[in-house]
Amino acid sequence: MRATTPQRSTSSSRLVSIGGLGLVLLVIALLVAFTAQTIFSAFRVSNEVDESLLQSGTPRINQDKLDSVYSNLNTKVSPPLDAPL
Repeated sequence: MRATTPQRSTSSSRLVSIGGLGLVLLVIALLVAFTAQTIFSAFRVSNEVDESLLQSGTPRINQDKLDSVYSNLNTKVSPPLDAPL
């Protein structure tokens, strides 16, 4: 018995595999381009914030009440830990 050598693939099957690879690379390139476009579009829109919406949504702090609470907390005498309840 003679050992047979494996047959080489034909050039048409090579072209099909190269064409399939090209198609996959094209799809990936389109996907990357679409993703980059979406990210940069979102970044552009995020910079277009309406300042009036920010001002109306920001709560106002009453400085007098804040100062009184701060002073009450600082002047509060805490009971000693060994005192009976």
